[in-house]
Amino acid sequence: MDWKEVGKTLLKAAPLVGGILGGPFGATVGTLANMAASALGVEATPDAIMAELKNNPEAMLKIKQFETENRTELVRIAAKLEEHRITQDTQRIMTVNETMRAESKSEHWPQWSWRPFWGFISALAFLAVCVFVCCLGYKAIVGQDSTAIGQIPLIIGAFSTLFTIPGAVLGISAWHRGKEKRIQLGDITALIPRN
Repeated sequence: MDWKEVGKTLLKAAPLVGGILGGPFGATVGTLANMAASALGVEATPDAIMAELKNNPEAMLKIKQFETENRTELVRIAAKLEEHRITQDTQRIMTVNETMRAESKSEHWPQWSWRPFWGFISALAFLAVCVFVCCLGYKAIVGQDSTAIGQIPLIIGAFSTLFTIPGAVLGISAWHRGKEKRIQLGDITALIPRN
């Protein structure tokens, strides 16, 4: 049993308590776990709280009352956790951006050229697949080969899966590269985050 399970169980009756305990930082919220366990009169462990919720019909009412009485403190904890999550996400994005900038300034060609290389190789591979599919279609129609026409969806599905990863890498890379070029040209709107 973990805090996420406790959070899911509490979400309907006490959405603040359930959301915090079931969220990504639920296990780090020792204070809230202690407070909720104290309100129920049990040990501050997920197993003890879940056992109380299952065995005592009044336990949900106690948690609901606890949430009502401590709403201000719970909102403060939730805001602090959300701020922590945003800080972590921002730090992760900044690290990726720093890595990309360092790669683009590198003196070694493999380090700064891998993204364009992937772009050219992916384009050539995509062209080859298109030609191959067209050849299969031609063979199926002109040669009246029913097995060739049956292979087309399988090949397209396999190559779609294969192109997903490099396509995502290239898309993100192209977006960042375009943004950097707009900034270099003085377009300050490139600095505004888009939702």
